[in-house]
Amino acid sequence: MARGDHIKVRRGLYTHHGVDLGDGRVAHYSGLANGLQAGPVEIVTRRRFARGRTIHVVPHRVRLDPDRIVERALGRLGEDRYHLLIRNCEHFVLWAVTGRAESRQVRAAVAAAGTLALVVGGLVLKRRLAPAGVSA
Repeated sequence: MARGDHIKVRRGLYTHHGVDLGDGRVAHYSGLANGLQAGPVEIVTRRRFARGRTIHVVPHRVRLDPDRIVERALGRLGEDRYHLLIRNCEHFVLWAVTGRAESRQVRAAVAAAGTLALVVGGLVLKRRLAPAGVSA
């Protein structure tokens, strides 16, 4: 791991993202990382960020200079506007690293929910359209 790296750890059903500051510390949007109370952008030790899990470096084909990445991350220290869908830890890190605030996790979850809604809706419609006395 190096200064400005996008790092992540798997935490059950989701991954938590941070920016490696290159000195054993990580800038991250604590968000829901510490429970149900949303928290701010903060600096923690790499060990605290990992919580005993393996840290993975997320590669990017296009990224800003490492010093610029760290500068951007540190510029948001204390920000306390976490939102699971529009301003989470992955949004924060991708913005710092690439300049684009997005969350692949949120996008995948929304797509899965949409697919599930279509399947359930289709089953309900099929049942309603089935002739009386015939099970769908």
